[in-house]
Amino acid sequence: MSRRTVFIAAVSAALPAATACGIGGYLLGRIGAKDAAAEAARERAIQQRKQAISAWGEVAIAKARLTRAQETLEAAETLREEGDETRRKDRSRVQLLELLAKKLRLSPEEMAEAQGLIDELGSRYGPMPCKLDEQTGRLTKVQEARAQIGIAMRQRAIAELERERDALEQVQMETAKHRGLLGLTPKK
Repeated sequence: MSRRTVFIAAVSAALPAATACGIGGYLLGRIGAKDAAAEAARERAIQQRKQAISAWGEVAIAKARLTRAQETLEAAETLREEGDETRRKDRSRVQLLELLAKKLRLSPEEMAEAQGLIDELGSRYGPMPCKLDEQTGRLTKVQEARAQIGIAMRQRAIAELERERDALEQVQMETAKHRGLLGLTPKK
C-alpha cells in the first residue's frame, strides 16, 4: 500500500467520526442555546408572575384598608347623628327646666319631674349647679346649668365632627392609594 492509500484510508475512516462530532456538537450547541433561551423566558415569566401576585396582594391590602376606613367613617357618622339627637333632646330638657324655674312654687309632680331632668342631664354633663329647694318648691341656678350644658354640648359636637373629619380624610387617602395601585388617575 502506498502512502497515499494509507492516508486516504485513514482520513476516510476518521471523516465520519469527525463529521459526526462536528455536526453533533453543532446540534448540541443549538439545543443548548434553545434550552438557555427557554430557561431565560421561564425565569422572566416567573418574575412577572411574582410581580403580578405582589401587585394583586397590594391591591387586596389596599381594598381591606379602604373598607376599614369606610366602616370607621360610617361609625363616626352614626355617632355624630346619635350625639346630635341626644343634644336636641337635652336642649328640650333644659328648656323645660327653665320653664319650671319661672314658677314661684312647684307642685310635688313638677318637683319630681325637675329632679329627674337634673339627674338625667347630670349623668351626661356632670354635676348640675341648679338646685331644687324642697322647702320653697323653687328651682334655682338653671342659667348656670344651661351654660355648663351648652359648653359641654359644643365640646362633644366638635369632638364628634373631628372624628368624622379624620375618618373621611382616611377614606380619601386610602381611596387615592387604591386608585394609584390600580393605575387609575384621580378624578378632577
